Amino acid sequence: GAACISAGVAVTGVGDHDSGDPGDPRPIGVEGTIRWLGGAELEETVARLRVAGASHTRESIAWYRVEPERGRFTWEEIDPWVREAARQGLRIVALLDGPPEWATGTDDRWVTPVEGEALAAYANYVRRLVERYGTNGSFWAENSDLPKLPIVEWNVWNEPYQSWFWHNQGAHAWPDPEGYARMFATVAAEARGADPNARFMAEVEI
Repeated sequence: GAACISAGVAVTGVGDHDSGDPGDPRPIGVEGTIRWLGGAELEETVARLRVAGASHTRESIAWYRVEPERGRFTWEEIDPWVREAARQGLRIVALLDGPPEWATGTDDRWVTPVEGEALAAYANYVRRLVERYGTNGSFWAENSDLPKLPIVEWNVWNEPYQSWFWHNQGAHAWPDPEGYARMFATVAAEARGADPNARFMAEVEI
């Protein structure tokens, strides 16, 4: 859908079939940044979003937060806000960004993993997210008391057409549409098998 930026909030129309409220013919999404909240603040913020009519929130599930060391996945920072969003019927569109230093050799979160071991590791991180929060995800099996609102829309990288979100140098300096296309195709090929309902969103500015 078309996106509008106003007062620091992205407002996006999302496909009808993913609406938090099946009776709403025009679901509305925002970037609520609930990913940094906890406790009462998290609960109250999600409630305000729902009262305001939001059915979706676009949230980064940054790679460095879930795989701080190669092969060690941790969900402690992510599960609480995914749980609260599901409890209140707010769907999540997941932004896939924020590589860890071990993957790219730098603590710059906007160096994009477009080739080699870094790209393979990025695709594996996405698959692990889909396996946890997707339609058949382990998160839902562990939280059977929740309404099941799996994440099915996966947003590959953030605005790769903007230089401030693409800090690569050399052969893959911005702009690098070929690098992004390869990255997107690799992620989709690796992760789609974990959930037949998963949809991978390309950030393409026309």
